[in-house]
Amino acid sequence: YMKRDFKEWLSTFRPCIADYCYYVDFDKVNRNVDSLKVELNILNTLLGSKNIEKDFEDIIIKYPVYFYDSMSMQIFLDLLRRSMYG
Repeated sequence: YMKRDFKEWLSTFRPCIADYCYYVDFDKVNRNVDSLKVELNILNTLLGSKNIEKDFEDIIIKYPVYFYDSMSMQIFLDLLRRSMYG
């Protein structure tokens, strides 16, 4: 097991004129996260799942009110596709 030193790793970065805000619209992220907080927390239970498709179906059956909203479902399916297919 190799111990990682975050400060050492971070010190290898070169200075740049762009910060994280250049790449990410954090206001938009925060707005979307706030509106999907419950759904995201429920879906977090899928992390490390041995059978993600079955577990996802179980979640949809158990918590249908949270996932029949088309926006929530579309966001989840997009995230699932990216994680499965790169």
